[in-house]
Amino acid sequence: MINFILDAFVAQDAFVAQDAFVAQLDRASVFGTEGCGFESLRMRIKYIKNTMDIISNIRQSVFSSLNDLGCSVDFNQIIVDSPSDRKNGDYSCNIAMILASKLKANPRELAKKIIDSISSSEDIEKIEVAGPGFINFYVSDKYLLKYLADVVDKGEKGFQLNAKEGKNIVIEYTDPNPFKILHIGHLYTNCVGESFARLQEALGANVKRVNYQGDIGLHVAKTLWGFDKKMKDEGLNFEDIESMALVDRVSYLGDSYILGTNYYDNLKDVDAVEAITDLNYYLSSLVIDGLKEKDFSKFEDLGIKDRYIKGRQWCLDYFETIYKRLGTKFDYYFFESEVGNAGLKVVLDNVGDIFEEDDGAIVYRGDENKGLHTRVFVNKHGVPTYEAKELGLFLAKAEKINYDESVVITANEQSGYFKVILDALSRIDNRLASVSRHMPHGMIRLPGSEKMSSRKGNILSGEWLLNETKSKVKSL
Repeated sequence: MINFILDAFVAQDAFVAQDAFVAQLDRASVFGTEGCGFESLRMRIKYIKNTMDIISNIRQSVFSSLNDLGCSVDFNQIIVDSPSDRKNGDYSCNIAMILASKLKANPRELAKKIIDSISSSEDIEKIEVAGPGFINFYVSDKYLLKYLADVVDKGEKGFQLNAKEGKNIVIEYTDPNPFKILHIGHLYTNCVGESFARLQEALGANVKRVNYQGDIGLHVAKTLWGFDKKMKDEGLNFEDIESMALVDRVSYLGDSYILGTNYYDNLKDVDAVEAITDLNYYLSSLVIDGLKEKDFSKFEDLGIKDRYIKGRQWCLDYFETIYKRLGTKFDYYFFESEVGNAGLKVVLDNVGDIFEEDDGAIVYRGDENKGLHTRVFVNKHGVPTYEAKELGLFLAKAEKINYDESVVITANEQSGYFKVILDALSRIDNRLASVSRHMPHGMIRLPGSEKMSSRKGNILSGEWLLNETKSKVKSL
């Protein structure tokens, strides 16, 4: 999975590259080589700064060999590159083909003479002639082990550069939602985000890790409705659930979400849809100012607020156990319940200018010429949607953290969503939008290319993957 994640990450590194060398470093996950084996390690090690030393040594050995053969050559003519095909070695030099016409020699024969004259080195396993006269060099395992020993001694500081020294970068990633399962897609985002954060630190940046969690919204209402139904169907009460182990409590909430979603989205049960809609309004009224008061006695009698508070905490406590296993420590946590008011206010303050009313809701009409679409920011009940809360999140980050760049990392299915959000933000606060980026990565799909979905229940939990991986490693 590490290789899979790194391959996806490589495609996203363009905007952080400061120059050719930094771009090379960004393409190497220098902190993710455990258990990858030499072949995988070779691919990564070429991109770190130690590469420059071995390239210099190879150039010098070729230069000395040519001098021994009586060939006069400018050292700058000796270029060492990385072959596009790994079968052709770790490094390649075409100097024989460059000099062949001048020396009136066969380029392959000249390449063979150069190789024969090169002194042996423990850093190079073998040297071969390929094609019309390429000289291909294969790095030795001994060299790689020697390098790794140096990594162990120096730790992460051994990779430190200063390309982004003095830059403050906020990186948001993982973002699981309480009341839903933390699945392997969240692990994917975490691995990409953590790798990206460490790479920015290796470039000298001051990085702040951010986690944004949806602790309010329709999914919470579906879960709590499903929770009540599931307990009744199984003859359980809330105290029975409280007595369970943490992982079992969270799993019960995940199953409740699937149940509530089935009644709301699939069966479209009239009574369930009405109850969940009312419950969503009630929960929103607990954290959003100015919502019209309604009769919430039925929810208060059920102790929904207490269940919400406790269920939320169960999930957050459980998430921390996963973060600990992943080696991720977040500097800031933001929650939808905390940014909703700010998002709602900025939308309401700009109705008629940036946003417009549409059938009781408030929408942002994206410019189709920019490839944007229209999205709802406040629903017809006056409740801010994910979109409005996202605006509130950008404002909250700017208020709490001093930064030069803000990066949000999610799966690419949210690319269109963030294009609309950032376009709307640019009209509210252009400076803030200009330093904010969405960095998408690929999707994890089940066999048969089926997309995972918490709503459908066809997901694999993150903890399952971690446990499965640990079991497989122990069996080796």
